Amino acid sequence: MSSGVDVLLVRPHHDQGLSLLAGICCEPLELEQLAAVAGAEGCRWAIYDPLVDRRSLRRVLRHTEPKLVAITGYHPMRLVMIDLARRIHNLSPAVVLVAGGVDVALDPEAYTQSDFDVLVHHGGAVTFQVLLAQWRRTGQVAKVPGTLHRPRDGGWIRQAPQAVDSTTLPPPDRSHFLNHRSQFNYLDYGPVALLKSAYGCPYDCRFCCCKLLNDGHYAARPVLAVVAELEGLPAETVWIVDDTFLADMARVNVLAAEIERRGIRKQLIIYARAGEVVRAAASLSRLKQMGIVEIIVGLEAVDPERLAAYKKQCSADDNARCIALLRDAGIRCIGLFMIEPDATVAEFRQLREWIRENRLDVFSMSIFSPFPGTDDFSQYRHRICTDNPRHWDLRHLVMRPTHMGRLAFYWRFYAVSAGILRNRAFVWRVLSRRFNQRRRPHA
Repeated sequence: MSSGVDVLLVRPHHDQGLSLLAGICCEPLELEQLAAVAGAEGCRWAIYDPLVDRRSLRRVLRHTEPKLVAITGYHPMRLVMIDLARRIHNLSPAVVLVAGGVDVALDPEAYTQSDFDVLVHHGGAVTFQVLLAQWRRTGQVAKVPGTLHRPRDGGWIRQAPQAVDSTTLPPPDRSHFLNHRSQFNYLDYGPVALLKSAYGCPYDCRFCCCKLLNDGHYAARPVLAVVAELEGLPAETVWIVDDTFLADMARVNVLAAEIERRGIRKQLIIYARAGEVVRAAASLSRLKQMGIVEIIVGLEAVDPERLAAYKKQCSADDNARCIALLRDAGIRCIGLFMIEPDATVAEFRQLREWIRENRLDVFSMSIFSPFPGTDDFSQYRHRICTDNPRHWDLRHLVMRPTHMGRLAFYWRFYAVSAGILRNRAFVWRVLSRRFNQRRRPHA
């Protein structure tokens, strides 16, 4: 990390404990995107990432002496972000503090009692680029569209957003990834780089906040730009973190053709919906040839009524067929399930049996948690039983269960989750990689 920078980009972090997520340590792609933007604006920048950097915040600030600090994060990191802003303000009172990310976009008012000077509530990296350009030119961060700004002597002023096009952003700056390459892993793969080929989501699943981002629009990056970035990534395994990669199969086929033409040989991990996989059944061998080794599928539920309520636009039969199709194609399927607080004992039993019957070897379970800023949060507000943002990690109950006590719910939730332990080879690979990762010295 270089001394004397204009912009310090900070990733908030707290220990998530033991879970399947403990086997995942990803590069901070959002900050690397902001780094590319900062570089394009002529700013010297550095990333502080506590996941791979053991230095204290005080030491980092003393070493970098930033003029502006930007922090981004999701809802579970809200208190960490606010605390970081307080500490930075105390250590470096003259620094301009900027908050962004999904949580700020969904619920910016939650940060108006913090030490931040600017809240980016719309436009993400595009708005940050405008903010930096103005700051470099005038030294001011006021009146930037898509932000809330607090003058030193007054209250918050909201600036109306303007339409943005995230597909025109420069590719992320991978300097941080290169410096800590061995630390970034996904389950039993590693090192793993991240790539985003599209913004937003074209679907309308009831529980998901992704549909609210990017102005609610799905926008794909140009194929040649995506393939060029993929080709240059310094990793053999790439996790494409689009909300759903198979939304436009015509585009996927063009991508596959270009990857083949350039002779790119990488392992690809993607997200997709069960219905998309079923509709693309005839193309799965092509996807395998393209490099796709794993598809993470939001199965969510096996009960037809639950799936209909979620607006998944697929059936339990689609879920089962998806698993079978991917197994036959030699592509690993990781199923994601959503458990409602009003789940019954029979539903837990039904899910456990369904997983066994369909031979789903790798899966993960989440507890339904309506996020602030979404319609679901307003609908379920009267049932929320905690005000601790860390409980929105999808492994805590934020609403009281309906048909059993909390301990009974957790017991059944983790009893079903423990079914993954039957896949001993997979669990051993994950644990081995995580153990070796922790033994490596941090930069």
